[in-house]
Amino acid sequence: MVPLVRTVAEARNIASYSRFPPSGTRGLGSPFSMEKFHPDLTQVQYFQQANDATLVILQIETAEALKSVAEIAAVPGVDALLVGPFDLGNSIGHPVLKPEYDVELEEAIMKIHKAAQAAGKWTAIYCGSGASARKYADLGFNMVNTMNDVVALKQGFGGAVEDARGSYVHAGLQGIKQGVEKMTSK
Repeated sequence: MVPLVRTVAEARNIASYSRFPPSGTRGLGSPFSMEKFHPDLTQVQYFQQANDATLVILQIETAEALKSVAEIAAVPGVDALLVGPFDLGNSIGHPVLKPEYDVELEEAIMKIHKAAQAAGKWTAIYCGSGASARKYADLGFNMVNTMNDVVALKQGFGGAVEDARGSYVHAGLQGIKQGVEKMTSK
């Protein structure tokens, strides 16, 4: 997955650099991974298997990319376009400031989706909630996430921290109350 892809030329290069010949221009680098994980394969077989297993996902997050999204989607070797709504919204002048996206951002998201689908590619999108993920899944997006890392951490740890904080505050208040009682009883 490559963020902030802006041009058709970048998309072509990314697709090429991601796969071994004859599908791309990726360098072998080292034979150790092939020897370690697939000692029974020839180099040609390994390249084919690696190429088949490689998924190239381009993040479409700028106004520049939006202008040529159909051409980017049509690049051979690109498997999916991922919408980054927050960066895209900022780039097109409609930042995400509330749970509901501005109409212009929704239109841009659907333009990306339609371009990907027309090219036979998958569409993915970052979502800020399960409800948003359901919405885009219902619209035909192939991949959706239900929350980003910040939301996951906040929800995952937030409850535990609040539970601990509540216990601590309660114990702290009890301690203060007992201290005040001791001081006033003298």
